[in-house]
Amino acid sequence: MATVTLTPGLVALPKVGHGVTVLWLVASVQVSTVLVPLPSIPTATSYVTPVEYCRIAARPGRKGVLRVMAKKEVSVESLIAACLLGPEAVGTRDWGPKADRQCEKVDKEGARETILTPHLDAYQAAKDQGRRQERKILKRICREFHARVGWRVRDHEEPVLKEWDPTAPEEEEMLSPEEEAEKAARILELDARIRRWFTYRLRKIRKSLRSNRDIDPRKDPYAVLLANLSGVTAPPKALQAYQQFMRESYDDKIAPVVAERWEEEKKDKIRLAERSKEPKAGFRAEVARQKTIGGRAKEQAAEAKEAYVRSLKNSPSQAPEARQKCIDSVADFVGPILQGLHAHTGMHATLIMGGPVPMYGGELRTLHVSYGRNRTVLGLLLEILNASFLRAARNNPRELANASIDSCTAAAFHLALLWAAIEKNEDSGTKWYLCKRSVVRRT
Repeated sequence: MATVTLTPGLVALPKVGHGVTVLWLVASVQVSTVLVPLPSIPTATSYVTPVEYCRIAARPGRKGVLRVMAKKEVSVESLIAACLLGPEAVGTRDWGPKADRQCEKVDKEGARETILTPHLDAYQAAKDQGRRQERKILKRICREFHARVGWRVRDHEEPVLKEWDPTAPEEEEMLSPEEEAEKAARILELDARIRRWFTYRLRKIRKSLRSNRDIDPRKDPYAVLLANLSGVTAPPKALQAYQQFMRESYDDKIAPVVAERWEEEKKDKIRLAERSKEPKAGFRAEVARQKTIGGRAKEQAAEAKEAYVRSLKNSPSQAPEARQKCIDSVADFVGPILQGLHAHTGMHATLIMGGPVPMYGGELRTLHVSYGRNRTVLGLLLEILNASFLRAARNNPRELANASIDSCTAAAFHLALLWAAIEKNEDSGTKWYLCKRSVVRRT
């Protein structure tokens, strides 16, 4: 039994049946939450949840009624009767058909989800490009959704998806004015649900990609490290007023004055230390102008800091331009990591990547980044490779091009090509193709 602290307006009754302490709500009071053990009562024939401990919350302004977990309401009299007499004392409740209890959400699974899920990456990429692109792709997704799922289909019904042809014109329905209004309202409601569905999914993706969601992203080393791959760097510190002025007006205001003063100094040979230190006319105006420039520098620094934090919190952009920028930065990003691995382990480190490259129209390409070289290993691997081909040539000279080698030799051959590319830093005239457990040489 949980310890219950009473508040004004609540009266504790003695323990009755099943060792339950019941609180009687006699007035509108502050919200008070208690844990009460209840008997196991079937859900279908009871207001009370069939759990051992049920969360009961007394709500302000609801005299004589307790709110039970799972949004099931039970009166105090019914609760006492259930504790004293058991399930037969509690009246049944008609929950109504399933259609009346359907929540206003797109199904988490089923035919509707099969329409929306393939567009998740495209929607995220469009959202990164701004509200205009988001509305554009959302309109296209909703058009496909309404073409494949009729507007008359109820939320609790599993629709039979129609064929989708983006080039086909929409079918016109002969509807009455009342049906037209009903259809328009239904489509607006579904469009809002679809947008909420995408927003919720993207929020979950963004949370899953964060390495540690409980700390400031600026203090999360993993988030900062991955942000460098996208070209996001820490914002600069706020400049002093004179620094901001020099950056904004150096060419048109400072450079001519510096050149003029420099010429005067060379002619008159006046030492800077001998000049008067007293403020000249207009000194207060200059101070005010300095404060204005300093405030502008602080505003720019705050905007840069806000943009930096926002870029750390957001999920990676799916736009082709952003992905190509990351691909171009892979070597600079992973190079120091591979160098550190080599320094601490003494082993060669290689990163091999493969997939669609936006620069080449989405064609599948591969790239690798390596650190460390060992010329003696290259010679050894080439000897193994040559021995394999010589052995195959003696056995069957006609099938030299398709000489079979074991998996160890295949791995050695792959590494030999890798180190050869590192040392020569150029493409060889002879191309080698590694296929499963055989090596094919083509000249």
